[in-house]
Amino acid sequence: FYYDHRFKNEIHELFKTVKEGVGPKDQAKACVVGDGPLPRYFFHASSYASGAKYYMVDQFVPWWLRYQQKKDREEYEVLTDVFPLKLFFDLEFLPTFNEQVSMDQCIAILHQGVRTCLKRFFAFHEIVRLDANLPTKTSTHLIYPTVVFRTMAHMHHFIWNLLLPTLPMGTFEVLKGPGDERDHVIDTSVYSKDRLFRLYESTKGKKHNPLLAVPQCTYPDQSP
Repeated sequence: FYYDHRFKNEIHELFKTVKEGVGPKDQAKACVVGDGPLPRYFFHASSYASGAKYYMVDQFVPWWLRYQQKKDREEYEVLTDVFPLKLFFDLEFLPTFNEQVSMDQCIAILHQGVRTCLKRFFAFHEIVRLDANLPTKTSTHLIYPTVVFRTMAHMHHFIWNLLLPTLPMGTFEVLKGPGDERDHVIDTSVYSKDRLFRLYESTKGKKHNPLLAVPQCTYPDQSP
């Protein structure tokens, strides 16, 4: 949710083209990064058939009602770097080249690391787990609804300087392909400026594998 005092009660703005040298994402961001109190508006993106993105600013509830009516959903929340964010993880690997890797095991070890680092400050009763698996790729999003960081910079610091050093990194190393090149189950590139985070029930690249809640999702209401 994002806020800007210039908007009235109803808002649904689309930003698709460059105007006066400013790209559509920066135009949308300028609308939501204001001096008001708590953010109330939702900054998100969608894709054309070509894969190019366009950006939108909405009130959350009207957007959610429209979103539920869409047949083909491919939308992303724009994680603007200046607003509070819930702790999240993007986990993925290629099962064809990593038969020994278990996503459930990786999540269990990661969750224990998070608890060890933050148990004095946060409760951990609920975890949102959304899977979007394909035969060629195992993909999971984790969200901790009760763990909130002030900005993306604060979360980046926590991930790199507090959490990752506590994890058995060998558990999270995977092969990127048929060669010897290695990758990491935890995608750490997402903890940067204005990243796109795929939304619940959305696909990516028309692959027909929407992010869906799984039985391990302990969030009581399995919707954003």
